[in-house]
Amino acid sequence: MLLWSSEQAEQERQRAEILAAKLRELGIDPDTLTGGS
Repeated sequence: MLLWSSEQAEQERQRAEILAAKLRELGIDPDTLTGGS
């Protein structure tokens, strides 16, 4: 198992946010895809 540095985790979080923004532009709500809260 690889342990991520906080820097890698931050990059992954930013990538997820960018992906979510692109989905919203397409009219897709990312929260509904992941089950939401």
